[in-house]
Amino acid sequence: MTGPDLAETAVLYALSALAQSCAALIAFLGAVALYRLQNLTNERVGLVDRMVMLWTGGDMISRGYSEDQVVGGVASAVAGPPNYPNHQRLSQLLQEYHDVLDEIRLAQWLLLRFLVVNIAVVFFSFLGFPLVRFLSAHPVTATLILAGSIGAVCLSTLVIVLELTGSLPYCLRVRLERHLKILSPLERLRNAGRC
Repeated sequence: MTGPDLAETAVLYALSALAQSCAALIAFLGAVALYRLQNLTNERVGLVDRMVMLWTGGDMISRGYSEDQVVGGVASAVAGPPNYPNHQRLSQLLQEYHDVLDEIRLAQWLLLRFLVVNIAVVFFSFLGFPLVRFLSAHPVTATLILAGSIGAVCLSTLVIVLELTGSLPYCLRVRLERHLKILSPLERLRNAGRC
């Protein structure tokens, strides 16, 4: 293999590694994020059910209310004088509901941002395949693509290992818990001291 052929091959493999790494991240972290979003959604539904039970005094017929009707009714009841039965608990549940709703919105926004960036990288690496000869002719471009693909492979490996082993660095885990509040059920139990 001569110099130009070797450079073309290196750029082709680099583009391929970039696309494959991003696709693997999309698949793995997308599945993890969807699992966590489903947990948050289940938590939201559970909070609504508990609010219905407290708001209506356990009337099973009231289960036909929509989520918006329940939240609006509970918000009205909580906004009134504190002599409403279960006023304090309803207030707590309503606050938890809004917190979970904020977590869901933030998680959806982050997942969408993550997917858009990774899909864009895959798309542009595919656009680079027909341009391999042009890209390999410029040493700076070829070096940047090679560095990007090595970085993508390393980042993919690191994220998957950290996620599977639960070894996310403490400072990053605390920051994620504080800002995203996306925790697995076991982590929530541990944090609550029940486990």
